[in-house]
Amino acid sequence: MHIGRRLAQGVSSWLKFEFHCSRGHLFEEKYLSYPIGQILFSEYGKKLVSELNHPLLTEHTVGAGKRPKMDFAVLQGEDIILSLEAKWAGSTPLKVEDIIWDLIRLELMASHYGCEAFFLLAGQRKKIKGLFESSVFLAPHEKRSPRPILKDGVRRSMAMRLDHPPKQREVIIKRLLSKYPEIEMPSKISSGKPFIYPAACNSSDFQVYVWKIEPSIPRKSFLAKGHSLYA
Repeated sequence: MHIGRRLAQGVSSWLKFEFHCSRGHLFEEKYLSYPIGQILFSEYGKKLVSELNHPLLTEHTVGAGKRPKMDFAVLQGEDIILSLEAKWAGSTPLKVEDIIWDLIRLELMASHYGCEAFFLLAGQRKKIKGLFESSVFLAPHEKRSPRPILKDGVRRSMAMRLDHPPKQREVIIKRLLSKYPEIEMPSKISSGKPFIYPAACNSSDFQVYVWKIEPSIPRKSFLAKGHSLYA
């Protein structure tokens, strides 16, 4: 079974079990680490690590403070063969900016290190639906179809553009890229069709989406320091 499907089914089922054990009040992003770690460990064993510094961003981070980390990574010798970021859609609204930053980091891993990269989103169906219908997620255009940042399994969508984003995202992306003006950022980020489990459920049920993030072919890039929107 594909690791993305295993993650979607396994994490969703675990959330349902934990909820029926009266632990739903504990659910948050960090709480997802246990089921994700268990499923990845069953596949990769001791090659699995958590909270690994993002090698490319760390190399370009200056000054004091924490270095950007990946939620999970799988190492084969000195090579990174898988990276994963996860987000929880709960009572506190999930910021689209945080999702975009995860997607940028995952694309950089996939393109620079040739690893598989996955983004996992979990939460109650009604919370995920609210996120998918938000204006920043969809970036609706008066005369064109929406440009969601991820394929939601329903709408046909194109890759998310960073070089020429919709107006709703310009300020967000400028804020994200300003810290790394000399990294070649992808012009766009592609997400595959998500693994969704369960695909159909009540609004209060817990649902998990898993996307594989891959570089566009051909991959085009730009430097924020030389871009008219971000310089």
